[in-house]
Amino acid sequence: MTWKNCLFVLVVATFLMPAAQAGNVWLTEYELRIDGTEFGCQINGTTCPPTLPGNVSSTIDGLTGLGTITVTLAATGPGTHTISSFFDIWIESENSSFWDEFGQAVGTLPTGPSVLRWEIDEPGLVFGDIKTNFENDLLDNSNSTFAQVPDDVSMALGWAIPMVAGQTATVTFTTGTSVPQGFYLQQWDSVEPNNVYFSSTLNLTAPPPVDGQVPEPSTWLAMLGGFGALAFRKFRS
Repeated sequence: MTWKNCLFVLVVATFLMPAAQAGNVWLTEYELRIDGTEFGCQINGTTCPPTLPGNVSSTIDGLTGLGTITVTLAATGPGTHTISSFFDIWIESENSSFWDEFGQAVGTLPTGPSVLRWEIDEPGLVFGDIKTNFENDLLDNSNSTFAQVPDDVSMALGWAIPMVAGQTATVTFTTGTSVPQGFYLQQWDSVEPNNVYFSSTLNLTAPPPVDGQVPEPSTWLAMLGGFGALAFRKFRS
């Protein structure tokens, strides 16, 4: 075989090779839930991503499930808003399948009026209740997969955000293969050296000023100091 024929075979073989996924990561299902309304899809290779409302932007890959979802929510009145996301991602290869995986929560949950909740569980085909909890905004901060034999792992994160009129909340959910900062969920395969990380951030604007609002203590001190200076000058004159 001549070098030209060898080059031709190499080029053809390269084009015929199946497209490599990110560490053999495959999306099975994902859901986004905003104040009780759900948007999502189950994978057949063609049904993802779902149609999302105008206040949501997404870079989630329809095959791997990796990327970001960003939700921007403006409050028109006082109340608590809920924003959550669910992912069922498989880490597969010819040497492993989706039922040999584990999950764990890593780090410390953020503190404050806004509450971040999480859950790792089998997605409900055998024993898991994560989908039921997700659909009722009742994620229970538990991991039902790590202490048992390996199984299909799914993960969910959800925010409960107290807001007043004029505030805007921006929530981002990220799935990826790089370790994020802060609190995150981790999924890995018992055979393949691959990991999927799931994390979320919240940016909440400050409440708008209220007409007639009582000044802060520091403001009162400054005002009293000013009055005192005026009185002293009048006394001296």
